Amino acid sequence: MLATVVLATAVAGVSTALAASYQNQSVMRERGVMLQAGRSLVEEIACVQFTQADGNIGGGWGSGNAERSEYDDIFDFENYEDQSPFPSLQFKGEEFNPGAGYKRKVTIEKRATSSTSAGSIAATNIALVKVEVTGPSGRKMVFTRWVPRMNTER
Repeated sequence: MLATVVLATAVAGVSTALAASYQNQSVMRERGVMLQAGRSLVEEIACVQFTQADGNIGGGWGSGNAERSEYDDIFDFENYEDQSPFPSLQFKGEEFNPGAGYKRKVTIEKRATSSTSAGSIAATNIALVKVEVTGPSGRKMVFTRWVPRMNTER
């Protein structure tokens, strides 16, 4: 009789540990997907010009253009939103589809300095890019990056 109680207690303990391990694994997977989705979009935004060649902005998400390959300045990404699957992410040459429920949203703040807002694009010397990623569980991660105005002419 005592052996049965000891065995039942051991089985309950092992099953509790396995359940906690599985839950931890799903949380870690979700965080990993969110990390990859957020970082990749922040880096993509940072790799385009600050403004168009003529110093203007426009023609992006806010103008109804959903084709990111046509975005030619960082402000084209302002208020951009998408959700999984993410066609821009590739894994072994295939579209990365982590499953439903992942969302990304971009906000871009125009700044004259890191602590002063800019009223116009002409007064903007730096931009604060934020990408918020929400997972299926509702957890959120926010990725930020300062992008300075730079003259790339030679």
